[in-house]
Amino acid sequence: AGASQNIILTLDSENLNTNSVYHANTVISSNDPDKPVLQVPVHLEVGVLPYQVKVTPESQNGSAASGQTAVYSLTIKNIGMNSDSYNLGVSGNAWPTTVWNSAQTSQISSVGPLAPDSEIDITVVVDVPESASNGDSDAATVDVISSADASVSDHAAITTTAIKAATIPWFEDFATTTLDTS
Repeated sequence: AGASQNIILTLDSENLNTNSVYHANTVISSNDPDKPVLQVPVHLEVGVLPYQVKVTPESQNGSAASGQTAVYSLTIKNIGMNSDSYNLGVSGNAWPTTVWNSAQTSQISSVGPLAPDSEIDITVVVDVPESASNGDSDAATVDVISSADASVSDHAAITTTAIKAATIPWFEDFATTTLDTS
């Protein structure tokens, strides 16, 4: 009698609409003869943060022949409520990896400003070294960091695998060098 138990209730708002209010009841059953069922109202407000960013897709895998390039497309979306610019970087990679505008006409290190709910496409180019053997791979993380609030960022993982064309020896002795077209 008179005992109590703390309960932690965790709410996940990931797939809920922003700028919305949600109401529900948490129903607790107990062995208390006076209150065998207790309803506790729950109130959840889902808001938009001033600065927020989303990079899609979150991960990509690709391949390219040794000495060639693998090209990846990413979309950066401002999901905050204020306009923002974003600094771009690449980390964790061993192979040369660069970030370009979507037309691949200029290498870039930032994008923006982007209005709320606006997005921009970028291109990531990975140079697979000539020395890479078939099946070698390199992982790179593309970092997108808010210019207005450096604690706000998102990332995309890119993994590139080297492929080498197999050399197939071909030897054929032809009986004649004349082509019969009939």
